[in-house]
Amino acid sequence: MIAAYGPYSASATGGNGWSRDFLAGVLTIPATPFYTNIGRSKGRNLEYASTILFCIATVLVGAVYVIFWKGPVLRKRSPFAQQLDAERKGAPERDGHKERLTGSHKRPVSGLGSRRNSYYTSQNAASRNASRNASRNVSRNPSRNVSRANSLSGDSSSAEVPARTA
Repeated sequence: MIAAYGPYSASATGGNGWSRDFLAGVLTIPATPFYTNIGRSKGRNLEYASTILFCIATVLVGAVYVIFWKGPVLRKRSPFAQQLDAERKGAPERDGHKERLTGSHKRPVSGLGSRRNSYYTSQNAASRNASRNASRNVSRNPSRNVSRANSLSGDSSSAEVPARTA
């Protein structure tokens, strides 16, 4: 859905999530009467109600495949799809690659979103974390902890610790 709607994907996924949650909340109201009343005379409430839901689900799954199969024809008839396609074809290039709207699924070899750049970023982050942890271990020496404890407890009898010079 995100690839299909491009810049409008946030609205599309938000609407999809809202409608799914709304229907789930509303359809809990008729669920109990549905399962208690259908098939009551033969004592097969669970079987009949579940079979009806299975048939509805099968039709809806079939609709997804029909839409996928007829997708190109539907997109040619849709003005909104034509507008998105025109925006994709006119998308600017950045670092030798089309913007995300082009629908290309290959990642760039180099540049801001590349795997190589991601690898180097993670390596730099690992070295930064290592140096940060090393500096934290230095500041955890026992004499500093004692002076910190004295300053926190309000004990003024301890000797002043000279300031660090870098």
